[in-house]
Amino acid sequence: MLKSIESDVLIKNKIIFEDGLNVVLGENNGKNSIGKSSFLVVIDYAFGGESLKKYSEIIKNVGDFSLSIEFVFNDMSHYFVRSTSSDKIKYINDKRDISLDEYKRLLAYYYKFPTLITTYRSLVSIVTRIWNVGINLPNDPLKINQNIRYDTIVQNLLDLFCFSGGISDYYSKLKENEFNVKLIKDSYKYEFVKKVSKRDYKNNELKLYELKLENKHIEDTLNAQLLNSSNLINDVVLNLKKDKDKLSDELNYIDNKIYRIENNLSKTSYIKSKNFKSLVDFFPDINMSKIEEVESFHKGISTILKKELVIELEHLKENSIKFKTDINNVDINIANLIKFPNICQSIIYKLLDNTNIISSLSKENEYFDRSIKLNKKKI
Repeated sequence: MLKSIESDVLIKNKIIFEDGLNVVLGENNGKNSIGKSSFLVVIDYAFGGESLKKYSEIIKNVGDFSLSIEFVFNDMSHYFVRSTSSDKIKYINDKRDISLDEYKRLLAYYYKFPTLITTYRSLVSIVTRIWNVGINLPNDPLKINQNIRYDTIVQNLLDLFCFSGGISDYYSKLKENEFNVKLIKDSYKYEFVKKVSKRDYKNNELKLYELKLENKHIEDTLNAQLLNSSNLINDVVLNLKKDKDKLSDELNYIDNKIYRIENNLSKTSYIKSKNFKSLVDFFPDINMSKIEEVESFHKGISTILKKELVIELEHLKENSIKFKTDINNVDINIANLIKFPNICQSIIYKLLDNTNIISSLSKENEYFDRSIKLNKKKI
């Protein structure tokens, strides 16, 4: 147990804690601002908390300080000194400095914290509140903060009293389900898969039916010419078509940037001070030298920006040429892989496009189905 705390700067007299309940009382007249809340923050600091460093009133009034701490475990005293000016804690018994994490682990070991409770803060925050400091929810006494979920509150209590073993498998499955839900949400968030509504889902089903029907018609046409359509839509060819689409998107993006930069360069200008001279007629006290300074500044910035834009433009044009070359090479590779000179290339590309769209729409609907299934498992 915590036996005593002492600080020449912070505490007038050494504070000794007795077995059982210890009470901190204010004056009989009910006077506030005597340090009760600050004292609780100091106790938190003794147990490895960090709130005191953020508690501006204490640091503001006394500056950095050291706190001597005594714990008694199994009738043996353990002495520590923790200072706000150092990340290390002096372990007097072992005559060495230890990290804050080691300090917390040491206390957790001696206090025999439940396996799933690893810090003093996580242990006492379940049942400790300081009125008018932090959250005040009299009707929700077990809420650590405003946004905490009730299943988390229940889990904390079960962990505290070591009753969570019987439902650990259930919570493991629940956590796994939440993880899978998060994966799907992240897939939508980072646009790995497009998120669809129920209406979109039905439209996708219809579109998939139409595309598969269209592909079947193309395949029948190709088969009528004694060609095997699987040669046209193998993975290598499909990936090449996807590469071409990506390269085309990049080329369009670069060409648009080139257009904007060329347009900006052709219109780059700045307002000259001579255009402001008529202001003297209306404002005789106007400072024309300041305006001239502004004009000089604008000239300098304009020159720098123009140079940067010209360099960027040259770089973009080089990339544009490179992308056009890459697209041409992809077209050559596709033609070499297919090697069906009698087939119109547009038919082949149509088959490839349809196959890629089918894959994309199928993935959208698959994620929609998985999302519905996982949400049904939520509690």
